Amino acid sequence: MDEQDEYHWIEAARRGNPRAFAVLAEHYWPSIHRWLWGLTGSAHAADDLTQETFLKAWQMIARTRPDTNLRAWLYRIARNSFCDSHRKRQDGQLGKSLEGQSGRERDPADSLLDAEADELLQHACERLPVGLRAAFLLRAQEGLSFCEIGIALGVAADTARWRVFKARRMLLKQLGPWLEREEQDS
Repeated sequence: MDEQDEYHWIEAARRGNPRAFAVLAEHYWPSIHRWLWGLTGSAHAADDLTQETFLKAWQMIARTRPDTNLRAWLYRIARNSFCDSHRKRQDGQLGKSLEGQSGRERDPADSLLDAEADELLQHACERLPVGLRAAFLLRAQEGLSFCEIGIALGVAADTARWRVFKARRMLLKQLGPWLEREEQDS
């Protein structure tokens, strides 16, 4: 969806057109769900939180300004829903597989190494503080700018940039021994 189409759909949704909002929801649902799954580690919890995010967005879209960055605004609602849910549960079970999917046949040894790397990255991400993990996943998985991450998380763009930097450093520190081993083995 290009900017002009998105603007058209946003304006129609702001005027109360449910079909227009459905088009926007369909466009943004996968990325919001993927990010929430990364935070919760549960497809079921991500389903619930994504649905809650879009219900809240529908209820509030008429009150948004015309220049609102919709993507960042949706991530902000998703973040607030996650925080509310996390406070209620306090179960500490966070994280998600960061696996990539490919349609081509692969060498089984490569597949095993990729699976091991995915599992190590997942566990390393789970050990990141939630604020750092949220910023890192928005940047690495969703490709948000630091400004958009700042809007989504309610922090300054420089703070978002620092959180991503800090998360990367922590991940490299955790994964360093495995990376060094892989480099020596190749």
